[in-house]
Amino acid sequence: DVPGILQALHSRGPDAHGVWFSPTDRALLVHTRLAIVGLGDEGAQPSVIGSSALTYNGEIYNYRSLADADQLSGPLSDTQVLHRHLDRVGPASCDRFRGMYAFAHWDESTGALTVARDPWGIKPLYLLEHPSGGVTVCSEIPPLLLHSDGRDLDPSGIAQYVAFGHTGPEVTFYSNITKLAPSTVVTFRSDGSRVLRTIDQATSFPTLDLEEALEDSVEAHFVADVDVGVFLSGGLDSTLVAASSKSRSAGLKTFTISFPDVPALDEGSIAEFNARLLGTDHHTVAVTTADMIRGLDRFLIEQGEPFGDPAALPLTVLAAEAARHVKVVQTGEGADEMFGGYRRYDVMHHLRHRGLEVIGRLLTPVADQVHSRRGDSARSRAIEAALRGGGVRGLAALVESDLPTVSRCSSGRLAAQRVADDWAALAGTAHGREAARRFDLARWLPNTYLEKTDRATMAASLEARTPFLDPAVSAAARRPGRQFGKGDLREVLERRLPGVQLPTVKKGLAIPVRKLLDAGLGSSLQFALTEGKVLPSVFGPAEIARLEARSTRSSPTAFRLAALGRWEQMTR
Repeated sequence: DVPGILQALHSRGPDAHGVWFSPTDRALLVHTRLAIVGLGDEGAQPSVIGSSALTYNGEIYNYRSLADADQLSGPLSDTQVLHRHLDRVGPASCDRFRGMYAFAHWDESTGALTVARDPWGIKPLYLLEHPSGGVTVCSEIPPLLLHSDGRDLDPSGIAQYVAFGHTGPEVTFYSNITKLAPSTVVTFRSDGSRVLRTIDQATSFPTLDLEEALEDSVEAHFVADVDVGVFLSGGLDSTLVAASSKSRSAGLKTFTISFPDVPALDEGSIAEFNARLLGTDHHTVAVTTADMIRGLDRFLIEQGEPFGDPAALPLTVLAAEAARHVKVVQTGEGADEMFGGYRRYDVMHHLRHRGLEVIGRLLTPVADQVHSRRGDSARSRAIEAALRGGGVRGLAALVESDLPTVSRCSSGRLAAQRVADDWAALAGTAHGREAARRFDLARWLPNTYLEKTDRATMAASLEARTPFLDPAVSAAARRPGRQFGKGDLREVLERRLPGVQLPTVKKGLAIPVRKLLDAGLGSSLQFALTEGKVLPSVFGPAEIARLEARSTRSSPTAFRLAALGRWEQMTR
């Protein structure tokens, strides 16, 4: 259904589209284009060179330094450079790509399909493996649902969603649809075998000091043949990106969300003050409760499965307004995970002794009782995390997970074991806050924050870039002797922008979930609990009753269930 695929992907690429059939009918590549680099035919896709073809989503910022001498003599795009490197070097070429990407490369001569996802998972890539053989890959889930093989629900994915608000690093809501893990290259061979490779950029980029690395990254992230703006919140990270961007763009446009319905959550005035200091062309987008409810429907259409982070709602509204002015925005996403900026890391630091996890297992019944009765305040989460002895179970409490309830069913126990296995693999020899940071960087960031940003922006045909998620910045963050946290980032910003205002307490993008429930989402919450078919397919009546009780005390639980109910209502 090529027309259906093109329609489903239109918002990701409204500028042009292309379709390529392999001469032997073994492969079909479909591409919709958002033209950012190489606006002419040099950037057209699918790209075909000899016996190979490529379709890809994203940007390779260092494409000119990687280009062959003959490529620099005329119009050039990153698509051409990426394609040539894959033909000549193969999957190892990904070690040298500076950017964000998901691609599919077909070699007609060997019948091999190579797919890859960038090191941080900025760009998504989903795989539908057909029971009868063959694979379909796509940047979003909805086109995969056009095929009947993609529609069966996966209890494990549902359990992970109810626990965390996202479906995890590789599973989705659907049994045959998986996510390609970040930093992964897979080659599917014609004999049915596959070869996996992990991208390794450790020796591909120079190590710079922190300020040099940030400047170098922001400059790289300005590589574009269209205007680039900045999402400017009231916080440190995006303000630093804007300060570094100002000298590179005359008339730099910045965009901020304000919440007129909930002044206590509004950081718009701080962002406006800092924008005046910077001298940017600033736009404040007022987002009402009604706007956010409408934004949920739009987001779920693009997402193709439920999504439990309410920050996606105002971001969807902000992206639609920003897209009226620019095609690309830079964001501060990833700085907290890269440098250790979340307050929960302080709690994990106090719970860093490994012996506490053993004590925590003994206190599980007490911790479960606390979980079932507490609210969602930071203090109550910290108490539960302490009773669970830190570790991954403590971190789950700090992010307001419903893992204790979900773990009572078989699919939930599998999900809990997967989370524990991920923690063990990602933390390595680290413990406490550093273990939590590594876990967040590899698991929470790509499956919640980056996924949210990609869908919200691409729904508006807007590209979001993340200069903190860069090999040079990553190397600077890991330099020996650097202190945990973002104190050095703050020093850089205050030196670059004297008089800058920052919030006294980090709020993040706080969302008035109870107002959303009162304004209409409450009916979707009740639908999920009492009329929907998804929860009863995984959980028994006792677990559903516990989730209902939690939803009256926990805003994250309530929103996750409401988003599930709304998705189920839309897809009936």
